[in-house]
Amino acid sequence: LSILGALGCYGAMFLISPGATIIAIVISYGFFFFLERRQIQRTWGDVQSGIWFAVARYALLQLEEQRWHAKNWRPNLIVFTGQPHNRQPLVEVAQWLSQGRGIVTFFQLMVGDIDQMANAGWRETARKNIQRYIREEELTAFAEAEVVADFVSGALTVVQAHGISGLEANSTLLGWSGTPAGRQTQMTLLRSLVHLNKNVLLLHHDDTRGFGQRRAINIWWKGRGANADLMLLLAYIIRQHPEWRQADIRLLRIIDHEQGRDSTRQHMEGLLRQVRVQADPVILIRNNPDQSWRDIIIANSATADVTLMGLELPEEADALTYAEELDALVKAIGSVILVRNAMPSIDLLHHG
Repeated sequence: LSILGALGCYGAMFLISPGATIIAIVISYGFFFFLERRQIQRTWGDVQSGIWFAVARYALLQLEEQRWHAKNWRPNLIVFTGQPHNRQPLVEVAQWLSQGRGIVTFFQLMVGDIDQMANAGWRETARKNIQRYIREEELTAFAEAEVVADFVSGALTVVQAHGISGLEANSTLLGWSGTPAGRQTQMTLLRSLVHLNKNVLLLHHDDTRGFGQRRAINIWWKGRGANADLMLLLAYIIRQHPEWRQADIRLLRIIDHEQGRDSTRQHMEGLLRQVRVQADPVILIRNNPDQSWRDIIIANSATADVTLMGLELPEEADALTYAEELDALVKAIGSVILVRNAMPSIDLLHHG
């Protein structure tokens, strides 16, 4: 009946004014199809959202049930950038380490009164600003912002709470502090993060040299500890990035006597065969007992575009002294990633 009524109306209109009738029909049907399309898009948007949620839920449940294996290790990186447009070197390193395989979350921790800052909308504003930066730079990353009472306790809470079972953060990346107090705080944070089984990366960026030509990666190894595993893995991942594809990796070790050269080389070559990372073993002899390791490292770092060095865990009483010695060293070298493997019991590279 409604169709017959509509046809009757159109017939009467056509007898009065054929031209106006045609225009009216076009306009009315145009509105009809426009509104119908909007409804379809809205319905599809709801369906699409539901589909992605179901896929994500299924994938997370599968991850939860899968037995973890070292060969499946991927960086799940929390990067304490603040607003990332102010920390471009941290963003670069994070992208080199993720490359579509790992997960990166840029975090801004805002220290202050939680009730006051949260009510003022600072947290949501900060998160939206990071999201906008990610979109504009076409990055693959997530954005988060939190209001915390102080940086150290806030950072420790974030690294424990971020993610869900099967997809927890396993590594943190921070910029090397420019102040003695800041560096001492980082040493305190370092110890706690390692106790929580979170790998720690601290980036010292040389603002003059930057990352050079991206052709040379140096890894300094003392011959003990598990930092070498993680440093070699990180160097390997970095070299997979198009910007670093032509880079050479050098694994360097300092020994005291020439007599130990052959056994040390065999040890290093055996390690590289096991981990299947292509790198050149370099052995440096400290013939003069008065020559410091620091001087040898500086003298052999001039050609490196980025250097990876292991971090120790100093006692609280020694933290400031250790941090200041380290600060002088990295400033003399250039761009350095300081690495602490928090999972030494897990052999990241000798599997698969």
